[in-house]
Amino acid sequence: LLIIGYLGITVNGDSDKKGHLKPIGEAGPMTDTQQVDGFPSLKTFFNDFVWKSVPLVMKGAAKSFPAFSAWSDQYFLSLPETESWKMFVEKRKKENRTLGGADATFKEFLLRYNKTDEYLIANVPGYLKKDIHMPSCLACDVINYVDEVMWFSSGGTKSVLHNDDVDNVNCLIRGRKELVFINKKYAKEVAIDHKDGSYSGVDVESVDLNKYPGLGKVEYQLAKMEAGDCLFIPYHWYHHVRSYDSNIAVNVWFQHYPKPIDLSSCADKVEPKGLDNFVFETEASESTQNENGQLDSLKGYMLDMLGDVKKADFKQFTDLLKEDQNNWKWNEDASDDEVIAKLFKILDTNNDGEVNIKETYQITKEDERALEKASASVSVPYNEQNEQNEQPPAEEDNENVDFEYVEDDDDGDKPRDELEMKVLAIVGLLAGIYLSYNYVSADSNSDLPGHLKPLGNAGHHVRVDEISGFPSLKTFFNDYVFKSKPLLMRGAAKIYPAFDLWSDNYFLSQPEASSAEIDVQQRKKQNFSLPYKKASFKDFLHRYNTTDEYMVSYIPFHLKRDLYLPPCIQCSGIRHIEPVMWLSNGGTKSVLHSDSNHNLNCLIRGIKDFLLISKNTPDQTFVDAPGSYSYVDVDRVNMTKYPVLSTVTYHDAHIEAGDCLYVPIEWYHQVRSYNYNIAVNIWLKEEDTSIDISSCSDAKEEHQTLDQITFTTLETNADSDDDNDGLAMLINFLLNILKNQDQVDLRTFIGILKKDAKNIEMESKNEDKLLAKTFAKIDTDRDGYISYQEIEGIENQSMKDQDTILDLMNNWSEAQSTLLEKNQRKDEDREEL
Repeated sequence: LLIIGYLGITVNGDSDKKGHLKPIGEAGPMTDTQQVDGFPSLKTFFNDFVWKSVPLVMKGAAKSFPAFSAWSDQYFLSLPETESWKMFVEKRKKENRTLGGADATFKEFLLRYNKTDEYLIANVPGYLKKDIHMPSCLACDVINYVDEVMWFSSGGTKSVLHNDDVDNVNCLIRGRKELVFINKKYAKEVAIDHKDGSYSGVDVESVDLNKYPGLGKVEYQLAKMEAGDCLFIPYHWYHHVRSYDSNIAVNVWFQHYPKPIDLSSCADKVEPKGLDNFVFETEASESTQNENGQLDSLKGYMLDMLGDVKKADFKQFTDLLKEDQNNWKWNEDASDDEVIAKLFKILDTNNDGEVNIKETYQITKEDERALEKASASVSVPYNEQNEQNEQPPAEEDNENVDFEYVEDDDDGDKPRDELEMKVLAIVGLLAGIYLSYNYVSADSNSDLPGHLKPLGNAGHHVRVDEISGFPSLKTFFNDYVFKSKPLLMRGAAKIYPAFDLWSDNYFLSQPEASSAEIDVQQRKKQNFSLPYKKASFKDFLHRYNTTDEYMVSYIPFHLKRDLYLPPCIQCSGIRHIEPVMWLSNGGTKSVLHSDSNHNLNCLIRGIKDFLLISKNTPDQTFVDAPGSYSYVDVDRVNMTKYPVLSTVTYHDAHIEAGDCLYVPIEWYHQVRSYNYNIAVNIWLKEEDTSIDISSCSDAKEEHQTLDQITFTTLETNADSDDDNDGLAMLINFLLNILKNQDQVDLRTFIGILKKDAKNIEMESKNEDKLLAKTFAKIDTDRDGYISYQEIEGIENQSMKDQDTILDLMNNWSEAQSTLLEKNQRKDEDREEL
């Protein structure tokens, strides 16, 4: 008991400290990083920012890079070098420097990264360097370039808090990033407890201010980057980085100079050049070798030869080459001295009588071809021993070798059986036809903006209106609800007790956590065909960080006391639908859909991005599923099938912890969440113009907690909360399906539900019978149709009839789930085949 009490005091004793057990940056004052448009001139950049150690966001600076318009997964996969280019891949998006990583080919990474928790950190592949320009504010011969690195993920990465021994310009090609900075002057307050890597062991998502008290005493800077922006990160400034959405960045590290250097020879305006035209310290010191250990180019051979001496005059150069003739394939028709002289002349680009590392690194393919043409004697570096090493090992040694993959059991010499060859030919032909068809189908309109990219990468974008806090009730309804206009209310939810209280530790400390039953969505990428599952709140909290689940459920009653009814909807004349709580560790992606009620969504933790499309959009052909949602893949929009999504107007809302967003009735929206994420939303039950606010007052009233409110779906049978939760969700589900129709007959009802199951094949008539029995229970007037009124009237039926309807629909849902899983297994088998 003493130990438990001590631990409780240690962990929570200072829990009233601002930012304790919250994401890094929330413990102290936060200011925005300075911004400019584009790259500043080189001298301005160094004089005003590098020498003064001031971070800088350069908006849109990278939009001129070829990579900004060219780089996509499809582009990478279209290049032959991608097949075999080896790169380093981290094992976790949340950085853990003790885990290490593994090598993979670029193609292997591209085909799997959207389904895994890994991300790529490696030098830019040589064949892609031309697509990234050296930032113009760095393009000068006197600057020593240390290294360049490509960072590539599906989003959701979280770095440790660290600093670097170099200056850094980071350019974002795709996605979004946020960086939290701490000035290097606070070195004494930042506990760098991993000296070997210059980083801190602090949990960046839940900062323990008892263990790291200094992080409550520093000032923070925030830098937000969008695709096309570049950021200067000064030497030794501490920083933590988060990435969102499909994300590619490239950074250039350059040497930190303790004192200003002479920049008089540097021009303020330079011709843009790709990174392949520049020498980087780390690359110049390494041999460029292929996976067989052979030097793969003239450049690689020369860099390796000059690695120790750095530069050589003609005599030294000749001696080095002749010493190493075993590794060079000479043409018998030409003399050594003649070849060496021509080679030296091509390499000595500045004609100073010496060949150095920098000149060697600038060798181009044209130089190699010119050398071959001039001497007819030099090919690629060559080593007979390497050639011998390429032979397969002797058969008797194979028993002692562990193979990761087994290619074939044949010895490779026997001709194949004639029938086997015919079968292979037919399979190959069919595979070719199938792949060709899918390639043409998917890419026939690939020139449409945003094709095969996440939703929102095309079209026109406008920002949702923003205000601070909640508006008055009459302003909210007259200016936004009645005009069907979305509204972002910054900081409005910060008045809720939940904003200061809610965390997993808080939830688990409540005794009701064990008994409270919630609904859990099985996939973070929403799929309406998958039914919700029940779980205890406590069980979910213990497992959700290691699963693909998230909570979408009515708020457990004991937590309602931590939430207020928003004052802009606090009036007895307004009918409120039972509020819903959404909890995940981030990475959720909703379908594109609309709701049949007004929606007020407040974010307690994390970040959300909403894409909204007006209900008055003329072309709504993207709505191709019942229940007013779309089957479009929000991560990879096929513009061939949904061309309107390349031209539609999107209303963007980026909401952070403490913000609330009003989504008007019937507006289509798609939502993504990031980081530890908790939101609550309240729906208003009426149509646009039928809400009567004449009796409502704008006068500020005392806050009402949600446990004091009677919500529409819990007015009946209040003694059975769990049953009512399920019943209310079923009613809302059925109302959404019938939203555009006054009534439906049995055949249409079954057809809609089956279609909503994404055309799952029902293998027997039992499922139809379940739906027919459900239909009969809802059709209270026995006219052969069920109407909007009859569905709403379910909550007024007897408890026995309600239980029957719930049981029938649950049985159908379970049958649907079983078939869905079976079909998914078939799809996986088909994909593997």
